[in-house]
Amino acid sequence: MRALTENDRGVTLKISIAVAAVASSLLVAIALPQINLVFELIGATTGSFVCFLGPGLLFHRLVPGRICSRHKLKALLLMVMGMLFLVFGHPSVLDVISQLSKGTGRPLQCSDLVFSPDED
Repeated sequence: MRALTENDRGVTLKISIAVAAVASSLLVAIALPQINLVFELIGATTGSFVCFLGPGLLFHRLVPGRICSRHKLKALLLMVMGMLFLVFGHPSVLDVISQLSKGTGRPLQCSDLVFSPDED
């Protein structure tokens, strides 16, 4: 029996990560019968990264200079706004999910999602 080389360990790690990703996807699909919940969570998370954080980070990495230099302030503001959208976007999605978990077993209608200021 031969010893594992560094290349073999890398292949083993890649296969392990792929199996873990597929297994976790299967578990989420079994646990959540409505796929729209998964789409809402993924959209709330990745939307901020793709629209705000990613472009700002790319600009900072590609343009030389300090992070707080004058020509990079707009990109820094874009990243700060992206973080705010990410942080404040998740509670609204989680509120919708909590309302769905109290469901009646019938398909969700827009009228089921009632947001009134007097609810706590």
